[in-house]
Amino acid sequence: MKRFLTATALTSLIATGAHALTANEEATIERFLPQVDATTLDRTEVLTLMNIANGGGTVSEKTGKMRSVVLNGGRVDFDLSTAQMDDIARLVPELDITALSDAEKAQAAAIVTSADSQSDAIAKLRAFANGDRMVMTGGLTEAEVLTLQQYAPGLDVAALSDEDIFRLKTAIGSENVSEIESVVAGITG
Repeated sequence: MKRFLTATALTSLIATGAHALTANEEATIERFLPQVDATTLDRTEVLTLMNIANGGGTVSEKTGKMRSVVLNGGRVDFDLSTAQMDDIARLVPELDITALSDAEKAQAAAIVTSADSQSDAIAKLRAFANGDRMVMTGGLTEAEVLTLQQYAPGLDVAALSDEDIFRLKTAIGSENVSEIESVVAGITG
């Protein structure tokens, strides 16, 4: 019987893609979503939920977004706040915010928040509006940028060195949270 239970538990663990959570992650997720077993979530879902929990907004807004992530299988619907949309529209009116994907919205918001000056934000947003996504992402994929945003919101990925990008890609690819955190901490100082 003991072997059967062990085999069942291992099969369940493999089938769900579950991984070891930190106590903080589990407590945070269960504080917002007590009906969700956080141990069944995959790493991307956990990181997305932690980003939402640690981000801005009311408890109700965070709970709604987190519920959406769990119900949408890890996909997050990234909506810019009215203030963010106004900032982007004021800086670069030619950028059609409504046509952007969620990842692109997140990148546009990060450009505004991480810019050194208004002219820096305008230049980067114009390049972004003209389709120069690689300038904005520094060679990182959209998924890598979204993952990085969860560890360092507002980080200007365009300012990263080639060495930093290599280290980040390696760490993100490993899916080792402590390694990603260590690399991000080393870059952001």
